[in-house]
Amino acid sequence: MTASAKVCTVCHVEKPIDAFYPAKRYRLGVSSWCIECDNAKGAERYAKNRDRYVATKAEWRANNPIKAKQVHASWYERNRNKKLAQNAEWSHANWEHHKALKETWRQENPARVNAHTAKYRALKLNATPPWLSAIEIALIQEMYDVAIAKTTQTGVEHHVDHIHPLQGDGFNGLHVPWNLRVITAYENRVKLNKLPVNEAHLAWGVQQ
Repeated sequence: MTASAKVCTVCHVEKPIDAFYPAKRYRLGVSSWCIECDNAKGAERYAKNRDRYVATKAEWRANNPIKAKQVHASWYERNRNKKLAQNAEWSHANWEHHKALKETWRQENPARVNAHTAKYRALKLNATPPWLSAIEIALIQEMYDVAIAKTTQTGVEHHVDHIHPLQGDGFNGLHVPWNLRVITAYENRVKLNKLPVNEAHLAWGVQQ
């Protein structure tokens, strides 16, 4: 009969078997330390030997550039939303530094900036219905004027956000006045390409 729980040898707390890392060499098939204690020990070891770990990783990346790129791409794909949210938090807390870094990057990468701008312009153009009236087109431009004005007046960067993203996670919105709003850059970055919570069920592949 397989045990459903065991006591961690570090914190001495009885926990479910799935709270331990698998380890075939042990009798129950899991390690003697629980995951929480194991992670804490790992963090402690890293803190004490940070320079050595950093140097070892840097050396490995230098010797294995292709593999390192693949590993990073795989990690980013699994943690994309978490990483983007962390980036948004950092840029919000370090706005002036972030602004300077972004401007430096733009100056050093004009071709990539132009490509990104052209792609986004085409995306908006494809998402703009041909039946919009002149007044509705003017309202769209007004939203961008409002974002610029709010940025200037408050000193806080503001964006024009598509409530339903143009290229979202399982949903494509339209570039129309009623799908636009002016929010802070931080709010926009944290939102990512997601539908409003109360409309998440409308995404493709979500069971109705």
